[in-house]
Amino acid sequence: MVSLIFNKESVLNLLEGDIELFCELATLAESETSSMLIKLHEASEIKNKKDITYYAHTMRSALANLGADKCCDTLLLLEEAAEEDQAEQVKSLLKTLVADLDQYFKEVQAFEDEQG
Repeated sequence: MVSLIFNKESVLNLLEGDIELFCELATLAESETSSMLIKLHEASEIKNKKDITYYAHTMRSALANLGADKCCDTLLLLEEAAEEDQAEQVKSLLKTLVADLDQYFKEVQAFEDEQG
């Protein structure tokens, strides 16, 4: 099964339909993921698997409750690659993650715009 970039149904069920709360959480997540991505890239450059695993797991935990299914799948693969010392796979997955996050936040913005 292919994961959704933005699983609206899942997140709205979790938040009992509270769109305003979701929008606030998504805004916070966007700023937090930006700083964590920087830390992930820095950890990747020095091949620090402990930090890569930590930041990937932290980001995955935060995004899991916001319907970011595809991002979470990529982050899990990133954690696994770091734990297995697969530096090239980590770099590739970071590129995928950046694209996934970009698409996720675009879909979130479109959803917010639809809500008014």
